[in-house]
Amino acid sequence: MICRCASPKCSFRCVALHRVVALGMVLGTAVALAGCGGSGARQGIDAGVALDALRAGDGNIVVAANQCVPGSWCWVNPRPQGNPLNGVWGSGPSDIWALGDAGTAMHWDGTDWSIIASGSGNHLRSAWGSRADDVWAVGDFGTTLHWNGTDWSRIVGGSSQDLAGVWGSGSRDVWAVGTEDILHWDGSIWTSGGASTRTPLGWNAIWGSGEGDVWAVGYGGAAIHWNGVAWSAVDSGVTQPLFGVWGSGPNDVWAVGGGGTIVHWNGVAWDAVESGTTQALARVWGGGPRDIWVVGAGGVTLHGDGLAWTPATVDTDEDLAGLWVAGPSDAWVVGDQGTLWHWDGAGWSTFVHGPTPYLYGVWGSGGSDVWAVGEKGEIVHWNGSAVSRISSGSTQSLRGVWGSGPSDVWAVGDAGTALHYDGAAWSSAASGTTQYLYAVWGSGPSDVWSVGAEGTVIHWNGTAWLASPSGDTQYLRGVWGVGPNDVWAVGDVGTLHWNGSDWKAVETASLQGFNGVWGSGSNDVWVVGYEGQIFHWDGAAWAGVPSGIEAALNGAWGSGPTDVWIAGDGGTILHWNGSTWNSSPSGTVQSLNSTWGATPDAVWVVGHGGTVLRRNMNAL
Repeated sequence: MICRCASPKCSFRCVALHRVVALGMVLGTAVALAGCGGSGARQGIDAGVALDALRAGDGNIVVAANQCVPGSWCWVNPRPQGNPLNGVWGSGPSDIWALGDAGTAMHWDGTDWSIIASGSGNHLRSAWGSRADDVWAVGDFGTTLHWNGTDWSRIVGGSSQDLAGVWGSGSRDVWAVGTEDILHWDGSIWTSGGASTRTPLGWNAIWGSGEGDVWAVGYGGAAIHWNGVAWSAVDSGVTQPLFGVWGSGPNDVWAVGGGGTIVHWNGVAWDAVESGTTQALARVWGGGPRDIWVVGAGGVTLHGDGLAWTPATVDTDEDLAGLWVAGPSDAWVVGDQGTLWHWDGAGWSTFVHGPTPYLYGVWGSGGSDVWAVGEKGEIVHWNGSAVSRISSGSTQSLRGVWGSGPSDVWAVGDAGTALHYDGAAWSSAASGTTQYLYAVWGSGPSDVWSVGAEGTVIHWNGTAWLASPSGDTQYLRGVWGVGPNDVWAVGDVGTLHWNGSDWKAVETASLQGFNGVWGSGSNDVWVVGYEGQIFHWDGAAWAGVPSGIEAALNGAWGSGPTDVWIAGDGGTILHWNGSTWNSSPSGTVQSLNSTWGATPDAVWVVGHGGTVLRRNMNAL
């Protein structure tokens, strides 16, 4: 199978590599980082010490807040942001760009990383510039963006192909490569490289030593050379896909690719070189012929001196997709989960802070007391100024969280896990079941419901959890109610209603299961589920309401009948204004699993990769 995708990450998936959740959680003092247009001073953190402390079991990793832009969704965790980053380039140590998914553009000014609006929501794959005020970024669907020193603007390229790489010799000689062709910018217009550059496989990277010496590499080991007049194919000697290319000069060019492939051009021919790894290698860049770096899948990082390659120690398992080297003591690497690592000549340090587990549920007692729970027993807490990891005492994944107040909070999860927070610490409570529990909700301290696999429903009466037969064996994934005698449970079975004495199925006419439920009252209840389905209960019957999307919808919350939020896969956030559902751009492609709000203007969403987003209509 050929993966017709310009992204090395996509290619990694095609060769059956797996994304692994990073151990890159960083311990240290609270930090303020620029993001969502904000700014702040960052305190120094020793990543090695941090990871040693984490492995020793320290459960308190603190990451400070930053200000939100009014009316936007802003990253609370991880910091500065958590979208995958695909490319990095700089004009110097104090002017570096990192580009990524969902149009992410980040800038380093020598002190802080800040998020800059790119004007595009498409995935960005690569960046290059001739100087600080002439920078290009390319990406999916033919996206070509230009930075003029002040802002990013879209430059129509006349192509809809996914673009994976960009390089130039100057402002009037820029090349971009993609899934179908090679494009050229002459200072005024993008044009095709011609019949010789078109391919059914796809190009992944481009680099040159000058306007008359340019290389492009791609799938099937393809390599093509521009001599200033025409492109000509050159046998690379390998059939693995090639993802990256760089050189120190015309007779010293390196290309890297699938299966640990490294090939070297000596001015006459390409020769294979032993890399010492079978991981897919995404990018190669260097500061000179004796200072070359290579990065790839699973956090693999290699350093070459022109004679041999040796592994470098970078404490991450994330796929690394982008690389830029200014010199022996200044290199940047970017990758999945917003990964940002810097080489200072002595060691690598991370610039991404905060836990990155999948988060499945969120709830709070107020804007300064918000809990999120997730995989492998992870619990994170927002205290109004910082996110911290809190020990749960469990390694079971936690799926739902709810409380009646700051000293009475429940979390439920796999294998019948039920944890309770009393205001000081989390402790385990016997649930009476070993079935997976997916959601929890209550009307008060002595009336709490949890639902899960095989139709499981349990009820907390203030003293113990007791089984409450649902009459079904399908999975139940959401629960919410108006009061003790009016509770809804939703899942693969559709909807069930508790009337104070027993559970009864209520027909919805849906052919798909539901994941979440929320309402403002007995006559205003919403359920959400697979393939973008939304149903509304008016007190008498369920009716489908068009969402306009096909993504799975996972959680709902609202402040009232005209203010309801839904979180879903692929970064989906929808808002109900009382008459229609409208998309609210989240700025991420991470799947979002749950939402909760303290007020209409302070709404929280959590999801994969440790994603915690907050919407605040007012600047903090």
